[in-house]
Amino acid sequence: MILSKFLKIALLGVFLILGVGCRQDLAEREVNKRINNNRKAALNCLSTEGVSRQDVVDFFNYQPRIPYWKNLKEAQKKVPKMQQAANNFSRNDKVRHCFVGYKVQKQWNHGVSLFLAFYKEVSDVGDCRPRTHFEIEDQVATILGSRMAANGKSIQQCHNIESRLELATERFLQKRDEYLEKYKDILDK
Repeated sequence: MILSKFLKIALLGVFLILGVGCRQDLAEREVNKRINNNRKAALNCLSTEGVSRQDVVDFFNYQPRIPYWKNLKEAQKKVPKMQQAANNFSRNDKVRHCFVGYKVQKQWNHGVSLFLAFYKEVSDVGDCRPRTHFEIEDQVATILGSRMAANGKSIQQCHNIESRLELATERFLQKRDEYLEKYKDILDK
């Protein structure tokens, strides 16, 4: 009788773990599908975005890890409110990106912030609309906001983001290019 209860509890635990794994797999498939659709669209509207084919390929090949599915689900609900708060915080686009990165870091973690910074630019480059153009500096500003939060800095420092953005973007692109060179054989397949 005790063994039977133990077995039921153990099986329930296994099913719960498998269920979570399945949800993560489904979430990753859906996210990757959206990313790939945006990649295809971006490659078909290079002139609209004002970027080269290589810029788009390099951007998509430097994709951060997809966060835990529950964090993605929560982010779907909470990030629009963060974006609205960012609009109230500043009229400057880079400052707003920094603000959202800061808030995402505080709500979840740096990994979620990295991914959401990337995914926002995925949407911009893939929508083929000049108004929401792709800028790597936007992604970097979001990452800088996340780092500020992680280092205990004030969110008010986002107002000074412009002074740090050029150097941070250069470093980001250098790191990306090193990664792309290191894994060139794998990525070119």
